[in-house]
Amino acid sequence: MKRTLIALAALAMLLPLGARTNAQDTNAPAHPSAHRPADLLPPPIVSMLGLTASQQAQYDTLKTQFGQEREAWSKAHQPEVNQLQAQMRLARQANDTNTIDNVRSQMRDLIKPLYDLRRQYVEKVRDFLTDQQKETLDKTFPQWKNGPGRPTPAG
Repeated sequence: MKRTLIALAALAMLLPLGARTNAQDTNAPAHPSAHRPADLLPPPIVSMLGLTASQQAQYDTLKTQFGQEREAWSKAHQPEVNQLQAQMRLARQANDTNTIDNVRSQMRDLIKPLYDLRRQYVEKVRDFLTDQQKETLDKTFPQWKNGPGRPTPAG
């Protein structure tokens, strides 16, 4: 189950790499912890935080910086992503569970820098939040600390 969740999270982060769309924020998922990988934080959570104008400006700056770094990483690693996706397709067609597990592990290793980058930026956001806003963030988006597929401290 844990492997499946990790694989789904990894694939969700990589989907925008394979097929670029011009999705608008109006297409943001309704569930607060679900978000597009390009978002620093899911839009519903940003709304729940109730940022002041100053905080919103700081957040927008960080979101832009994060997006630029994420895009640069994506462009630099597109060949590896494509190769792993092709290997995964072949392994699934052959129902080769050992290869599937191996490719998932490689995918996790490949995208780990993206999880680390997001955590760094979320820490920067936390620096300008009030204690109440930090509590809201921690309750509604606990995986920012641990990454997808990892248990949260509360359980």
